[in-house]
Amino acid sequence: RAHADLPSGDDDLFINQAAAHGRVALALSPESFVRSAPARSWGAYYYQKFRHHTAATRYRRRHQLALGLLHGSHAAHYGLGLAAVLSGAGTLVLITVILRWLIVVPTADRLLRRFEGADLRPYYPGFDLVLPIYFLLLAPAPWSGRYWKKWK
Repeated sequence: RAHADLPSGDDDLFINQAAAHGRVALALSPESFVRSAPARSWGAYYYQKFRHHTAATRYRRRHQLALGLLHGSHAAHYGLGLAAVLSGAGTLVLITVILRWLIVVPTADRLLRRFEGADLRPYYPGFDLVLPIYFLLLAPAPWSGRYWKKWK
């Protein structure tokens, strides 16, 4: 009930709240996975993701900070890389992208296999590249004042 006024994210916030008291366990077996139907259009996808982001303002501050730093470092990596390419330091950019992908791609590969997303593995580098754009479009959602009152 503490988060009943939100259009979505109440489950996420409940787990976050319960985890603070040590009353949760991590379940990684395929039988514990919750599947949902994907959005069927870009508009529906945007609406769904926008709704998901509305819970962000209620996360614990340290979690907001950690997520912000993660997304900021991701955007900075590609943003600074673009600036370096434009200034003529393309070789340096190529080296940093390769080094980053040597760390990130194997980690993502293990996670995708673990969570039955192995079919997405060939697309991961492209997803990684457009993720900062995704955050630029959706990160302002919680602070925009546009909260939907209905769900589905």
